[in-house]
Amino acid sequence: MKYARVIPVLRTPIGVDVFDYHIPATLNIQVGQMVWVPFRRRATPALVVEILTDSPFANKALPISGSYSSLIFPLSIIELLRWTARHTFSSQPTVLRSWVRNLPKRPFIARSIPPVIEYKNDSLPIHEQWINHPQETIIKQAQQNSTRHERLLILTPWKNRAEFYSKQIPHSHVLHSDLNDGDAFRAWSHFLTEPTASVLIATRVGAWLSPLADRVMLDEPENDDHKQDESAPRYDARKIFIWCHQHTNVAMESYGLTPPLTSQAAAPMIDLPLHVHIRHPQGRSAIPMIQSDTLHELRTHDGPRVIIHPIRGVSARLTCRDCGWQALCARCQFPLSAEEDHALCRVCDLKAPLPLKCKTCGGADLGKSLPGIEKLKSQWLKHEPDTPVEWRDLSQEAMDPPFPPRALVVVTDGALIAGGEDVRRRERQCIAFRRLADRVAHIQGRLIIQCQESSADQWPCWLTKDGMDQWRAREWHERQLFNYPPAVRLVKIILEGHESSRAESWIEKARQTIKIELKDVRGPFAVKFRSATRAPRRIYHLIFAPEVSDQPLIDELTPLAKSTFIDLDPIAFFR
Repeated sequence: MKYARVIPVLRTPIGVDVFDYHIPATLNIQVGQMVWVPFRRRATPALVVEILTDSPFANKALPISGSYSSLIFPLSIIELLRWTARHTFSSQPTVLRSWVRNLPKRPFIARSIPPVIEYKNDSLPIHEQWINHPQETIIKQAQQNSTRHERLLILTPWKNRAEFYSKQIPHSHVLHSDLNDGDAFRAWSHFLTEPTASVLIATRVGAWLSPLADRVMLDEPENDDHKQDESAPRYDARKIFIWCHQHTNVAMESYGLTPPLTSQAAAPMIDLPLHVHIRHPQGRSAIPMIQSDTLHELRTHDGPRVIIHPIRGVSARLTCRDCGWQALCARCQFPLSAEEDHALCRVCDLKAPLPLKCKTCGGADLGKSLPGIEKLKSQWLKHEPDTPVEWRDLSQEAMDPPFPPRALVVVTDGALIAGGEDVRRRERQCIAFRRLADRVAHIQGRLIIQCQESSADQWPCWLTKDGMDQWRAREWHERQLFNYPPAVRLVKIILEGHESSRAESWIEKARQTIKIELKDVRGPFAVKFRSATRAPRRIYHLIFAPEVSDQPLIDELTPLAKSTFIDLDPIAFFR
């Protein structure tokens, strides 16, 4: 009698990973196969990870119901699954479900997954390029893929970028979290089994397919949107990319524009006509947020004009001009923004009626705030009706379409080009600005950025190799001075609950349990803008020496993970 140890496609608590089932004599089951198993009065798909001749649960083991389609995954997928679960402090079933989602009850797969070579004989380096216009290179490389008969996986940070690539690359499909479960299943299963589906363009939800591709391209590795940073499991597509390089024969390629602080590579120069206009009260024009010298440039420019204003809606905040009162979201207490006919919370998307007056002093003027893009549009039509302008905010839907050739691009406020009050704010700002500048240079346009005098010098230096080298050295020095990554190893601990004594006892237990030297423990930092129906959260930072590797940390922290959320490599420290 044989038994199969399986990982069901379910969410389970950490530590609840595998279940044993009896293999009926009529079934031929092998490791890596997807099967149906009975689980709590219903049938559930599961992944077979081990075949046993005996089981400690032999007297209770239920029989496997049958095979699930013709899907048989190689051992590399099982090992990647275990690695991801360990590094995200999640159960293996939870990780598997985040990958394959809700599998269809009647799947149709015409072919099996072709065999793959499990391990590489020699360690080939990642083909890493930091170049101008990296997206153009990815498209050209992918367009040649049909002649190579390879399964090509492109990992990109955003859904809109994936759909843009799909329009440029023949015989390609997309995979992202906005697809329904059936379409997502068809996208990745066809990529694995159908010869015509030679290219799959995926966001981080498709990173687990890397060991099954012949070639993987990583788009913008410097961008943090490759990391799942909100709900568990908090995995990073870039980490999976590196794991695949170390454990498989897949050809790995990486294309980016701005090397991270930890890289020794030089940042490519961006050759662009850049004008920095310092915001000044005497330079105001009739158009809010547009300086008079910027307005003059827009009027006289012979070609398309694009204005990028980061604030959506009518105004950034509903703030009383008399006493400073702000209208807050009833659900999460975030300040409400004004749309055309309603108020909107930018955190939880709650819609509410526009308040007519201040609740504190009764004032009717709630306009003391930065104006939104809709207000700028109306003022532009009023004062400059004969000067056509294209308006964009900083959403991916607005920013992904290419700029018209030889356009004049204006950013109304450089300080808002990358959000987030965090230690890494300037780093994110640098990456976002260079990406924008590279796109404007590509269409042979001009860029105007409005900013405060204190930041005027940073924009030109981010365009040159020497300027980037100097800025990265200063940024590294500041991280060392204040003990923040990458100068140290930081682990983010997210504790949930109302009792502060529970948080203090957890930290004290961590101090006593962790054998690795703790350089510092910081916190608690409150997680703001959580709805009243959700428990409050606090964040602690565990600071270790930078040379501490993953495995010792995982061994020390895993026993503590059942009572908290642990992020081994956080990208945002205070949320």
